Amino acid sequence: MLEWDILEDEESHLPEGSEADALPGGVRWRRWLLVLAMLIAGMAGAAWGRVYAQEQQLRADLTEVITREAHLMALGAVEQGEGLVDPLAPAEWKGRYRRYLGRPQTLPGTPELRTVELQQEGALAVVVVAWPTQGEAPAVMERRAYRLYQEKWVRSPLPTDGEPLQTSETTHFVLRAGPRDLAMLTDAPAYHEQLEAIWKHLDTTWEGWEVEPFPITIVVQRLEFESIVSYTSSRRMLRANSPRLTYVLSNKPLPSQAYYKLHLTRAVLRRLLPLPSWAAGAQPIHTQLIDAEARQWILDESQRKALRNSWRETLDGQWYSPFLPPPSITEESSPTQHKDYEQWSLSTALLLDYLIDRHGQDVPGRLASKWLPNRSEFFLQRELPALYLSVAGGLFGELETQAREFALTIEE
Repeated sequence: MLEWDILEDEESHLPEGSEADALPGGVRWRRWLLVLAMLIAGMAGAAWGRVYAQEQQLRADLTEVITREAHLMALGAVEQGEGLVDPLAPAEWKGRYRRYLGRPQTLPGTPELRTVELQQEGALAVVVVAWPTQGEAPAVMERRAYRLYQEKWVRSPLPTDGEPLQTSETTHFVLRAGPRDLAMLTDAPAYHEQLEAIWKHLDTTWEGWEVEPFPITIVVQRLEFESIVSYTSSRRMLRANSPRLTYVLSNKPLPSQAYYKLHLTRAVLRRLLPLPSWAAGAQPIHTQLIDAEARQWILDESQRKALRNSWRETLDGQWYSPFLPPPSITEESSPTQHKDYEQWSLSTALLLDYLIDRHGQDVPGRLASKWLPNRSEFFLQRELPALYLSVAGGLFGELETQAREFALTIEE
């Protein structure tokens, strides 16, 4: 009995490690793997924590620069923005950026940093920022680049695509652009096919006008901080900026791409239907007719309505009769004269949309066709009421009342 008790006591106090040695081999390996996994998880968690902290610091640093940049853009404070310019950027790019920063802009708000992609071993950050919009419209996305220079982020050129231009064409239009730009412009509805439809419409409705019969080439290349269209000396060529750039305008309630196509289409139509040399003084009317055509073909009804309502907000209850000749302005004109011209332009655009809505899409062409045979710019200045009545019919007083009411009433 004594021996049994002693033996039981000895077995209950085995030497350290002997219990593990007594376990089957598979159990021992599982325990070691569990310990190893816990060590790896701990190390990975610590590394992830460091990466997360670094990413948050990166976003905070970039957000600070983006916010400051937006503040300077609103002020047009180009001198204060010198520290934001990448000193290693090409001189031409820096010049465009300084001009862009130096124009005071009414911005829709402060852009929010959405995504960050580090390139060039972390020295370049290609980011996407979101500009706020009014109402339920989705935020407008803009792609930018910032370079890490002397431990701070500065605005830098976007990396070049390095892609050769490709071509897509119709009977009267040739698009030359890089693959990604061309994909955007030829996505349904294909832009050059829209232009082809407009060409046929103009050829039919602008009677007496010769629509440019030879193909017009549109060369699309990205140029940050430049306008959408750069005119060339050739009547049959236009240079356009990339549709992938973002065009943020707080007073234009249009998506960036819709505004891009509208602006480019206006330029194309001026090439298709140039103003006769004897009618130079009638350019304001000619411009209004061209722009009305572009709106009807490029924008959908909801976009046209939003644009008209923004014009009404600008008019703010002040209506300048579109039946009067356009006010003359020069570089020396006073702010009041410039305001009168703006009100006349908006009132005329609203009148044309009103007439198109009630009398058909061929209204601009019918007006242009009735004006052209007179071969006199003074006809438009003397006979604008009669010109519009030739399309609308009825009495002038009724048309004037309807035009004024339409111009000053917000559309729901």
